[in-house]
Amino acid sequence: MLSLALPGEEMRPASLHETASLGKGSLGGKPDQNPGDPMEFSTTSEVEAPSSVVFDVLREVERWPEWTATVTRVERLGDANGPLALGSRIRIVQPKVPPADWVVTAFEEGRGFTLFSQSPGASVKANHWVEPTESGSRVTLSVSFAGFLGKIIAWTMRGLNQRYLAEEAAGLKRRSEELARGAKSA
Repeated sequence: MLSLALPGEEMRPASLHETASLGKGSLGGKPDQNPGDPMEFSTTSEVEAPSSVVFDVLREVERWPEWTATVTRVERLGDANGPLALGSRIRIVQPKVPPADWVVTAFEEGRGFTLFSQSPGASVKANHWVEPTESGSRVTLSVSFAGFLGKIIAWTMRGLNQRYLAEEAAGLKRRSEELARGAKSA
């Protein structure tokens, strides 16, 4: 697995299991959460498709608007001709959210990637990970907000964050299963 260090962080690989659900406590964090810890939202779902199919759907970021209404447009910046990889930059436009520029800060071929976006007072990390299971795949999508303004944004938009993650997971499941069924009948 490849990783990049984020501002203020040591270089280390991202883990599939770095995600946690939104818990209780101040601003919706876990009860034992330190004030400096990011606020995180997460969803995990089972997909009846091989992990390679799910990863391919995730990796084709420009096609996200085809399978989730939570993304209006994705634009590749800089390296638009190659496949999504460590260091790739993208701009994501979503309803009810200002457009944001993201960079791939962790990437593992066939498993997933982490996107990172930063603005004054806020940083956001979005994880997209898939692992094989006996019946197909398990997908974990999460978004974490750090920084003073990031936590305020996360708390204010917590309902939207939870709804968007659920819609994205459902859309990813639908698209991946359709592709897997199509591949079997071909």
